[in-house]
Amino acid sequence: MCNRYVSPEEAEIERFWEVGRKSTVQLWPPSVFPRALGPFIRSTGEIGRELVVGQWGACSLVREVAQALLFNQQRKIRRHFGQG
Repeated sequence: MCNRYVSPEEAEIERFWEVGRKSTVQLWPPSVFPRALGPFIRSTGEIGRELVVGQWGACSLVREVAQALLFNQQRKIRRHFGQG
């Protein structure tokens, strides 16, 4: 689903960041998928926003919470069936 999103203001974004389809330098692959490097815009305090390249994927906090919930559920099931 990451690769299907197209911003309605694509031309405006290209002008703001001074990039475009005619750029010959390719800094990252055209397809973005989990654990791959890709561009994103993040908020900053004073500047307001910046374009950075980082690894796409689930936020570590979300992953940690999901793992804790799964572990807790597994523990309840084992306890229910007398295995721990």
